[in-house]
Amino acid sequence: MPNLLDAPAPFVTPQLSQQLLRELPQRFFGGLPNTLQELLQNAVRAGANNVTFTLDGLRLTVQDDGPGLSDPQILMTAGESGWDEHVVNPAGLGALSVLNPDFAVSVTYSSQGWSLTLNPEQFTSGAHLSVLRVPQQPGFRIEVQLHPDRLSPTRLNDILTQRRGYAPLNVTVNDVVIAPKERLGTLLSTTVGPLWYRPYRYPGPKLTAVWETFEVNGEHLRDWMGRSDRLVKAFLDNHIVVWDTDPASNARPKLPEREQLIDNAPLHAAAEALRLAVRAEIKRHYANRIDLTQASFKESDFSGPLIALGVETLRVYLHEAGFRQSDLSNPGEINAEIGSGDDETSIYGMEIAWINTHRQAVQFADGDAGVLGMNLLAKQGFAVPWGSQDRDLSASVQRSSAPHVFFRNHDSWNDGHVLASLSDEVFVNDAPVPFAVNVTTEDGVRHLLVLRGPPEAAETYLRAHSDELGGLLLMAVFNWNGLSGGCFGGDDDSDEISAPEVGKALLRHLISAFFPDRAAAAQRAENLGTSNAALSEVIRHMNLALSAQPDAVDPTWPDIIRERLKRNAAAIAALKAEHHLA
Repeated sequence: MPNLLDAPAPFVTPQLSQQLLRELPQRFFGGLPNTLQELLQNAVRAGANNVTFTLDGLRLTVQDDGPGLSDPQILMTAGESGWDEHVVNPAGLGALSVLNPDFAVSVTYSSQGWSLTLNPEQFTSGAHLSVLRVPQQPGFRIEVQLHPDRLSPTRLNDILTQRRGYAPLNVTVNDVVIAPKERLGTLLSTTVGPLWYRPYRYPGPKLTAVWETFEVNGEHLRDWMGRSDRLVKAFLDNHIVVWDTDPASNARPKLPEREQLIDNAPLHAAAEALRLAVRAEIKRHYANRIDLTQASFKESDFSGPLIALGVETLRVYLHEAGFRQSDLSNPGEINAEIGSGDDETSIYGMEIAWINTHRQAVQFADGDAGVLGMNLLAKQGFAVPWGSQDRDLSASVQRSSAPHVFFRNHDSWNDGHVLASLSDEVFVNDAPVPFAVNVTTEDGVRHLLVLRGPPEAAETYLRAHSDELGGLLLMAVFNWNGLSGGCFGGDDDSDEISAPEVGKALLRHLISAFFPDRAAAAQRAENLGTSNAALSEVIRHMNLALSAQPDAVDPTWPDIIRERLKRNAAAIAALKAEHHLA
């Protein structure tokens, strides 16, 4: 192509190359942020070291110190970028992107002794444009006359701060330096380009690709990497990841915005290569930190390097290694705080753990109470598997013969289940056990806790494990339909419920149902104890009155009351001895 500056009457004509005609739908002009990034990218491709942006009123000037352009006709031929062969996917629209009627009134281009000015309409109409000879100047210069209210110094600064990426340029905006972004974190080498990662505690997509030093949203890449790999997905959910694309991967951004990678076969291939690299990195991290032959892990021990890749990443890793999440806490230490208004009830005293299925039998159990119940039985030496709520395990079966209900829910709206019952036979799978949790009978009624009879044996076991069984029942009610202050027959206004309190209520209801004489005796002993407490208080006040005024009361009354206290105490002792009260 001849240099038009050598012609007697220099002019240039806007033209569209055949390549651009084919690709025009994808390469149409973007908005102002995309245009400014395009100008930075042109400067990088041209080999410039410095780019300055100056906004003076409605005039924006962009100047770089690259080699410039000798022939303006190349500039006006869209799709003929003029870049060397090593430039990846040149669009040939970089400098022309400022000819956007949304923000540009006119544009002046200057380089290597020539200058031309045109407006968007002149370019699209293919009009002849005069080229002026001007003094030689370094680099390439663009001056844009803007429409009013399209750009302010603050917005220009914000756009370039966001869009300048990692480009190896010195970028200034009205003499203010815009520093490049830094690649932070751990470097992981992959076959499709280096990848950096660093922890981020808020789950969500945070994968960015870097294409020709500029950031591109990596949402499609992230989706493909984690689509069928839970371990890699957990890692990506907890890290900021930056991938420097290798041009050989053929992963490309969509034009003109270049804000998103094209979701195509090259991207899928790159995603698979990155997935394998990340998976190998995760396994290297845990290889010398976790003994996979252990019987179990407690989550309370997860700290330091173990959770450096995120707690969820560690959980998925353990799951892949054959561990299943469970609860090894002591049910007797569970307590609940009842929320008010929109507040939720909180349960405390849980000890989340991971059990090795290669070392011990583990089965699915219904709800936290079911898991706790199976694990309590396993700890006590009964022939049952450990419990987990992982649904990929086979399910355990709790069953009993016809249960006799002795403890119903005090909340009328919580019908459809009973709190506790007694049965002649109770099994978990086929193993006879002293209790079972969440047993549904043939009539469809759920029994949250079933004790094995006869009543005397159930009472003996309940007294030995009152706190633990109380905690199981507390958790079962919480799992089933929530807790309220009066659901176990206590104070409706109470905002705290503990496992020992529920255990005592459980024992009280068992005795009332199967040992009515003892229940009546216990109530009589309780009433006598209450009477003695009140009489003791009366004596104290009488003594105070007598010390202040000797004739205030009959001085023999305190002795009479003391005699009553002795008779009541003897009656209480007799009731406890006769009916074996605690």
